[in-house]
Amino acid sequence: MSAHNVVIVGAFPEDPAFIKGGIQASVYGLSRALSRRKDVGNVKVISLPVRKNTALKSTRVEGIKVIYLNAPFLFLSSSIVYLPKILREIRQYENPVLHIHGTGLTQAALCAIARIKGLSFVWTLLGLTERETLQAFRDRKSVGNAARYIFYRSLERLCLRTAPHIVVITDYVRGAVRTSNTVHVIPQGIFMEELASLRDIKPQEQPLVLCVGVFSPRKGHHVTIKAFAELLKEIPEARLVIAGSLTDLAYYRFLEKRVGQLGIAGSVDLCPNLPRHEILELLGRARIFALYSREESQGIVLCEALAAGVPVVASRVGGIPFVVTDQKDGILTPYGDIPAFSAAMIKLLKNDEYRARLAQQALASSARFDWTNIAPAVLEVYRLAGSVPRR
Repeated sequence: MSAHNVVIVGAFPEDPAFIKGGIQASVYGLSRALSRRKDVGNVKVISLPVRKNTALKSTRVEGIKVIYLNAPFLFLSSSIVYLPKILREIRQYENPVLHIHGTGLTQAALCAIARIKGLSFVWTLLGLTERETLQAFRDRKSVGNAARYIFYRSLERLCLRTAPHIVVITDYVRGAVRTSNTVHVIPQGIFMEELASLRDIKPQEQPLVLCVGVFSPRKGHHVTIKAFAELLKEIPEARLVIAGSLTDLAYYRFLEKRVGQLGIAGSVDLCPNLPRHEILELLGRARIFALYSREESQGIVLCEALAAGVPVVASRVGGIPFVVTDQKDGILTPYGDIPAFSAAMIKLLKNDEYRARLAQQALASSARFDWTNIAPAVLEVYRLAGSVPRR
């Protein structure tokens, strides 16, 4: 094919100013990057719902045709009723490449149907769903969590079996999956030009520690707060801002209570559902970026922090070491060692020269996550997928 026609299936933001989660960021970023290229024909996105009251509609977002599906019944997975519609949309293009993102009922069904029909398709595994749902069950053993684990484990394994070409976002994910199919390691991207302007924003006089991540126990915000409380004993003027999508209200309330119990309410701001321009403004004013995740396949916010020239302090888990290089563009600490995490933040805030050196390295290392550099790798996978023999 001289020019690829691409149909992307996955969650797409209803408003690019409010991107909720890694799948939305990946689908939005990739479709936007592909639509700018001359060697790509048409780009169409079929967006799967992330909330129950999503409206069924077709529109254009930044020149990209987007079809938003809804969940007609109780569960988000009920969007599977639109499989015939999705297949009709795919057939509107000649020799399209279907790119499926994420693990879900509709995605697994599409992988199976595309394999049976001999369609050219690629599946991107953005996170280890089986591992994450198992951990959720271990955290809170219930019938619902057990059923969710079994359900998503089955779907993830089905996709791993049926997709001839699988994209994973870090070598960490590559090492965790078991499949005989071809696996390509291609990270999620960022738009460097969008983040370059943040480097001209002057950091606040009050040392700002920024943490961006959905309000979920997996992101470890409660640990970040505890470590920050220790930091305040040495840097009492510091401020912590935690921003992210509000996905777990009970956890958010727990964080509010925790901040009050530690007596640091005047130094900590919990900011749910901020628009993207406000998050970027905070990133430009931050001295350091902190994230104490329990599980992270890549962490797109880490890439954005690096591109903004903000050194990172993070837990050494999952895919984070494949994004942040310890003592080069950030500091990684062992998971469970809260004093070490606090000490790392203190070191960066107190040592301007060391922080500036890491900031320069962060700028240099972030280029590998630019969508401009990543899109050609994705297109090469599309080329390979298009050469898969028809069955």
